Amino acid sequence: MPLFRGCREGGNYLAPLRRRRGAHWLGNSYNIFLTTLQRKFNVPVTVTLLQSGLVNISLQDQQLAKSLFTDPRPSLLNFAAALVRECLSTDPPVASQSQFAYSIEVLGQLGQSGKANEE
Repeated sequence: MPLFRGCREGGNYLAPLRRRRGAHWLGNSYNIFLTTLQRKFNVPVTVTLLQSGLVNISLQDQQLAKSLFTDPRPSLLNFAAALVRECLSTDPPVASQSQFAYSIEVLGQLGQSGKANEE
């Protein structure tokens, strides 16, 4: 977290074009990170990226829902449930329930089909 915080705070001193490029690179790198097979799901980092706007909430929801639908592993289910819970319960909320509509829908479908875990 300190590295990310330093990058984010240091970005205030960069030219606007460099800041946009840096945010774009960080967002794309994070999307690549999320799509690797060897994932390490980190809710606090993801929430921070969503709060900062470096990762788009709608795109995150779509990608997460697609991953849940195609590969409902317990680690992914736990991550998705924790991420949605954290984003909706912070004060102020990071996202609304409608911004996680796809993920919530897939989690509900998995729960009804018996493929969900306790989270």
